[in-house]
Amino acid sequence: DLKIVDIGCGEGSDVNYYNSKGAIAEGIDPSESFILKAKEKYNNHNNSINNPINNNNNNYQSNYLVGYGENLPYENESIDIITSVYAIQTSPNVFQILSECARSLCLNNGKLLILVKHPIRQFLEKQFTQQNADYFKQEIVNYHIYRNEINLSEPSHTLQDYLNPHFLKHFTINYFEECCDFPSSDRVLPNINYPCYFILLATRNNQKFTNPQ
Repeated sequence: DLKIVDIGCGEGSDVNYYNSKGAIAEGIDPSESFILKAKEKYNNHNNSINNPINNNNNNYQSNYLVGYGENLPYENESIDIITSVYAIQTSPNVFQILSECARSLCLNNGKLLILVKHPIRQFLEKQFTQQNADYFKQEIVNYHIYRNEINLSEPSHTLQDYLNPHFLKHFTINYFEECCDFPSSDRVLPNINYPCYFILLATRNNQKFTNPQ
């Protein structure tokens, strides 16, 4: 059975879907309230919130656990697929999360599938609220979605935070797409199209994991 981990799983709908298709899936999220809601919503058989996938057999201890993408609680080369949707960009240390993904995924065929907010969108939102905005400087960006109904704040990033040399050393990129989702995302600049998020699918190569220098 495929072992799947969803980073930033929230209330667990994606994990529940993967499990329904026969995978051994687990969600990890730093929010204890989200994890407890996920367990309650999907009637998980184990009420613990800190039991990661058991890599010694085909069973799993818990579908959901409190944890951080920067420090995944999994053995080296033990996970088949890692997914994440609109979560990784909320961390100030994207580099470390992707490094942990490289460490945890199986060599040669482990898959990483992520959807994250596009750094260009973050920069335009920063430019809208600041004078002399710096694309390369990480700062907290405030923005709105769903016609100003939801306000969010998160650190800005550059594209190289994701596609850095350490990542490219351990992964082969299979698919990359830049997309916009107006009007779900509020348009900072009227009548101008720009990417709101990107989708990345990458395969873990046969390079043994090395810690970044």
